Amino acid sequence: ASAPQTRGAALAMDMAHDERQPRVTVPGTPPRSRRSRSRSAEGFATPPRKKARRVSTPFAPRIDLPWQPQLHCPPEAAQQCELHVSALSGTLCTVVAWLSWSVLELKSAINRAASIPTVEQTLVVGTSELDDDEQLFKVLPAGVAHITLVRRHPSQVQRLQSIATHSIVELLHGFDGKHVCELCLDRIAALALVRRDGRLLRRLPDAFRADPGVVMLALRRHPLGLMHAAIKLRDNPQVVRIAASCNPHALQYASESLKASCSFFTSLMQGEDHVERLLANPKEALRWARTVLSFASPALQKDPHLRNIAGLPPYQPGSENNAGLRTP
Repeated sequence: ASAPQTRGAALAMDMAHDERQPRVTVPGTPPRSRRSRSRSAEGFATPPRKKARRVSTPFAPRIDLPWQPQLHCPPEAAQQCELHVSALSGTLCTVVAWLSWSVLELKSAINRAASIPTVEQTLVVGTSELDDDEQLFKVLPAGVAHITLVRRHPSQVQRLQSIATHSIVELLHGFDGKHVCELCLDRIAALALVRRDGRLLRRLPDAFRADPGVVMLALRRHPLGLMHAAIKLRDNPQVVRIAASCNPHALQYASESLKASCSFFTSLMQGEDHVERLLANPKEALRWARTVLSFASPALQKDPHLRNIAGLPPYQPGSENNAGLRTP
């Protein structure tokens, strides 16, 4: 064959290879590897084509765990309001805020409007101080449009800044108990510590581990920290519910009297959106109910009503009906 015919045959082979057709064998031409540089129609070398790499993560960790509570905002949270912020010296600024904002987001807006750092702000409505994690539609009464701003003492601001600059490792393991107690001289500093990491609850003085507000804030970030709460708070249904709604394994640290409460376990197993969860994913809803029931007292695990919620048959002595429950 002539030279033009040979070049034409090689070009046809490259085109067939690019289109993933069966390879055409031309006598006298060396075999071409898949990584060899192909030639364009004009005969110039072109870089090899790169195949798109498919990334598959079948075992990626799930973020929406079944025991994480879903936050449902009421319709009134999707509204705006005009808030007049004033200090002892007079009016500071006016902020247009969404009622779904947290108090910390409101402080950031005040910082942009009045140039007052968020760490120095204390917001008061009436006689109540607003916590940073609370949402406005929960803490602002209907018709309230005025908020009072009180600046914190410089020593308190310094402690809050020290808590914010230290690393979690230093706060958890690097400091001794005396240094943590020096940082945690008041309730504001205790809230700042557990807001950074709920595991810091175990390093707080006993007075703050008996404070419901401090403990509930820590449990939203570290549910198993219920073991470090005061004994009277482990018997508080509201406190235990917050921890168990994030992780049902926190129920192992609840009081024995609460583990024997049928009404508490009924509400916890069903939840606020029990019907919606059953319709959306019945298997996950039953798994959640059975996990919660496994931490109840042995006598309560035999309750027919609770076993019906968990999708289990009635308890019969000597049978294996209890096999559907997990052992804590």
